[in-house]
Amino acid sequence: MPAQRCEADHLDPWEKGGRTDIKSAVLNCLIHHTARHCGLFQAVKIPGSRPMVLLPPGLDPAQNLRINTYFMTPAEGLEAEALAEETTVKWRAGLLDVEIAQP
Repeated sequence: MPAQRCEADHLDPWEKGGRTDIKSAVLNCLIHHTARHCGLFQAVKIPGSRPMVLLPPGLDPAQNLRINTYFMTPAEGLEAEALAEETTVKWRAGLLDVEIAQP
């Protein structure tokens, strides 16, 4: 979604003392911002990387980390999918400390 049509979503809730800087925020469209806060998917914070998401087990039984590639070029999308796959492998092997953001 183009940035001007998005909302800032704080992955560290500011009402609980979380930071309000760009390192702890993502841009979501209104629908996905609301969906995350309703628990329909989870945002995952990964040190040194862009945030990713986990879909509910009913939609993704494998529970792979994902990046939305809808507005990316084909080359960017392939690169993002490779990053998500690589990150999922490291996470499952216990080589990566990720944090699932609270809704």
